[in-house]
Amino acid sequence: MMLRLSVLLLSLAVGGLTAIGPARAISDEERNKICTRAEMRYQKLFGKPSAEEDVTIVTMHKYTFCPSNSP
Repeated sequence: MMLRLSVLLLSLAVGGLTAIGPARAISDEERNKICTRAEMRYQKLFGKPSAEEDVTIVTMHKYTFCPSNSP
């Protein structure tokens, strides 16, 4: 009985993970809109563009990092 319950719970867990599906890739246009919004939020908070800082600033909006890869 306990083994059947364990197998059932394991199959439900695996089935639930496969039902979620893969992460959705965003288009370049959508990424540009998100990064523009993130930059606007940065400027509102700090009063200047992130490019004027002495270091590379990585902003984020909707779980998207801008720039997506820093130098």
